[in-house]
Amino acid sequence: MSRTQPASVGPIPSALLQLKQMIDGAQSELDLLRSHTSGTLSVSGAIRAVDLICDARLGEHSVAANHREAIDLLAKSNVAQSLVEDFSLCQSHKTEFNYHASALTLEHAGEVLDATRRLAAEAVQGIITNGWFPSDFNEADFTF
Repeated sequence: MSRTQPASVGPIPSALLQLKQMIDGAQSELDLLRSHTSGTLSVSGAIRAVDLICDARLGEHSVAANHREAIDLLAKSNVAQSLVEDFSLCQSHKTEFNYHASALTLEHAGEVLDATRRLAAEAVQGIITNGWFPSDFNEADFTF
């Protein structure tokens, strides 16, 4: 049985800012040819994006330590199968980014960053659709 937490609009602004910072940081690290740091930031951003997608679509997100449960919850949210595959890709590289940095390539880091951007775009769209997008934020700043 998966463990979940109900969605709350209160944390949305900080979650969006964290997501943007993770993606921007991942891109900066990739530009500096640091695949390990870029990949780690991208995976963290993907997790944050999936939580936001599930909050917007299901009214809850996974709080389990096992991200397999988050993948299953994302699949139940009726997003495109390609987004479930994007998150699965990010999670499959998570261990590599955390423990086997020398085996990573810039290509892998770029693929994970691209997948994270697609997940982030879906998260922002869901937040906008639900009317949760903070009024003091500029939507253009959250185009991934």
